[in-house]
Amino acid sequence: MKTKRTVPKECKLRVDEMEVHLSFDTVSMKWECWTTLRKHMTRMKKANWPVTKIEYYSDGSIYSMRFEAPDNAVSFRTVTDDIVPKKTRAPRKPLTDEQKAKMKEGRAAKKAAEAKEKESAI
Repeated sequence: MKTKRTVPKECKLRVDEMEVHLSFDTVSMKWECWTTLRKHMTRMKKANWPVTKIEYYSDGSIYSMRFEAPDNAVSFRTVTDDIVPKKTRAPRKPLTDEQKAKMKEGRAAKKAAEAKEKESAI
């Protein structure tokens, strides 16, 4: 059952105020997750966790979502000191004019092939 509630627009959360709450109900054997983080909302939707509640700001944007999932949907990992944080990607070198031309030709060839394929399908 989806329920809706609104939160005043003036109460918009800052990044350091956003949070996730994960709890387990031993009677129903289900996980419940309440989150204000967009990244987690997207991940749980993609994992097909059913949405039980959505809260909106008064301007219509999403404030939070509540999900539920079976007990095997969450797993725990061992934390060790040797876990290395994600590396940031090195900045890319600027493309040369030759590389840009080659990419442009490739895109044009792909577009032409798709158009030809559509014509043959009709």
